[in-house]
Amino acid sequence: MPENALFRKIGASLLLAVLLLSLLPAVSFAAAKDDPYAAMPSFGILTDTGLEWRNADTGFRVVILDEIDLLTPLEERQLLGDMQPLTEYGNAAFWSTREYSSDEIEQARLKRRDLFELESGTILVVNMEIRRVTIQSYGDMYDVLTVQRANSITNNVRNSLTRGEYYTAAQKAFQQMNSLLRGNRIAQPMKHLSNACVALMVGLMLTLARVFRQSSTFRKADETQVIGATALAFAAAGVVSRGQRREYDPPSSDSGSSCSSCGGSSCSSCGGGGSSSF
Repeated sequence: MPENALFRKIGASLLLAVLLLSLLPAVSFAAAKDDPYAAMPSFGILTDTGLEWRNADTGFRVVILDEIDLLTPLEERQLLGDMQPLTEYGNAAFWSTREYSSDEIEQARLKRRDLFELESGTILVVNMEIRRVTIQSYGDMYDVLTVQRANSITNNVRNSLTRGEYYTAAQKAFQQMNSLLRGNRIAQPMKHLSNACVALMVGLMLTLARVFRQSSTFRKADETQVIGATALAFAAAGVVSRGQRREYDPPSSDSGSSCSSCGGSSCSSCGGGGSSSF
């Protein structure tokens, strides 16, 4: 073969190789567009339970059980990443369900215990059958994610759930849990509303007492009516402050009482939690 022809053949081969290499990014982009996982690092594994990830340092797990497909596969992976910081303190789970329950907090407790037994942990449950979002925690995590704080978080995310923004709601809930576990604060509007109602009622009662003490025409019957009306106002304030929330705060284990629903052990093994309707 002539030398010039050989060089031309080599040059053509090199040009073809360069063209093929230049097309690789376009091919990769197309694959990433068709498959959202193509451009994502792989983490978490699918098990019989659901999508899981384990913290190699602490041994605590993250579990996502999206039984009714509220999240897309991509959102499940993203939520798995959002939940991972909580494994510095305990286990964490997300569970979506349509299982009816007359006591959603007990339902959440049973699922958490089924997943993590008596290890420190928390679970966020979105129950579409009864339209409630619930947080239930146990162990070291319950020391921080108390009943009041669980109610605050569920109340903070209920509007997102009402709009069908399930990933946004779950992400916000776990981020607020992590913030509390790190020692930071979160918005607690229901707590402030409750305090304002109590302060208003106390002020009203003191004002009425002062006015009627100064009135010479005040009768004993009127005093009884005022006390009754004030008590009714306090009860109404309590309803306003609780809203659509339910809570379970177990008695202290120091009381010596047992809790049969917790497997016959002391009630301290139940943990605690709160929920809000959406």
